[in-house]
Order: sequence, then C-alpha cells, then structure tokens
Amino acid sequence: MGWQFSYCFAPPDNQNSSGYGGEFIFGRDAKLHGDYTPMIANRNEFGSVYYYLTLIGISVGDEQLLIPPGTFDQKSDGTGGVIIDSGVKLTILHYSALDLLTKSLKNAITLEHVADGSDMAALCYKGSKKNLEADTDVPNLTFHFSNLDIVLHPMNYFDEEASGVICLTMVPKRDLSIFGIMAQQNKNIGYDLENQRLYVSHVDC
Repeated sequence: MGWQFSYCFAPPDNQNSSGYGGEFIFGRDAKLHGDYTPMIANRNEFGSVYYYLTLIGISVGDEQLLIPPGTFDQKSDGTGGVIIDSGVKLTILHYSALDLLTKSLKNAITLEHVADGSDMAALCYKGSKKNLEADTDVPNLTFHFSNLDIVLHPMNYFDEEASGVICLTMVPKRDLSIFGIMAQQNKNIGYDLENQRLYVSHVDC
C-alpha cells in the first residue's frame, strides 16, 4: 500500500503568498478518493517519470467539441499523448484541440474581448476574478478522460493577467499535452502506482 501519493492545491489567492498552498501526502495515508481513470507511468530517457492519461474529449458547457479521434493519442515513436503534471502551471493542449476550444469559448463568453496576452497565446477579456466566480460570465469546461470526467471551473483555466484583464491559461503544442496545476487546483489528486489509477475528487483545498 506504499506505492501511492496524493496532493491538493488551493488557488494562490486563498493563501498569504503567491504560492499554491495545500497538502502533499506519501504512502498509505495518501487520499485515493472519488472516481479514477487508468494511468500509465513511463520514465523518459532523462530519468523523469511521466504519468500518461487517456483523454477522450473536451466540453465547453454542455457542448462537446468535435476533436478528431486520435488527437490526444501517444504515437508509436513516443511523441504525443497526455500527461498530468504538478510542476507545470498552465495546461498545454494539442494545437488543433486548443483552436476548437478557443473558438467555442469566444462564442460562449459575453465579456468584452481585448488583445491577446503579450506573454502567451491567450484569449483575453475585460474582467476580474469576480467574473470567474460568477455562474454566467464564463462556462465550465469538462475534460473527458477514460472512466472519469474532470470539471474545470473558470478559475481553473482563466487568470487575471493584469488589472481588469483575464486571460486563458492554456497554450498550444503539436505533440505532448499537459494537464497543468491550475487545472488541478481545489481537487484532491491521488496516484495509485501499484494499480495504475489516478483518483480525482473535487474538494476545497
């Protein structure tokens, strides 16, 4: 029962510093709660361990995006696929999926659009974190993994980049997609390495 760990990170604004507060638990006390999705741990040539998940699709509100099958599959040469990573702030998506997601968000969000962020390929609007906490200004996203749906509230994928400007915290890439730490905040994430399962439950960290 020792081959497991869990963590739960709160949004930075819930803390007295700019870092993510919460907990990190190793061993038999790790919290394996909620539903789970299959997970495969692979070690790359540099010795780093990547935890691969099977991402089936993404929904904006109640609308599932028409992402072509195979977009998130790992290729025979080892490229591509989707990993979960607690060391990466942003979520990184295959460029074609992010393009569809961005177009859908533009249709769904009624806030005033402003120029994209200067430091990342972001979709930006006039607004604040209060808009992200509202029920109507920005829709939830749902990431449909194998056997597990993870709902992202606006605070999980938008951030206040400057005073009065909120921006999408997802960036494109052509190969490996990464489910980053902002998307994981206020969720208990439990890794069962022995049974190759990732558990996710929505909590207030």
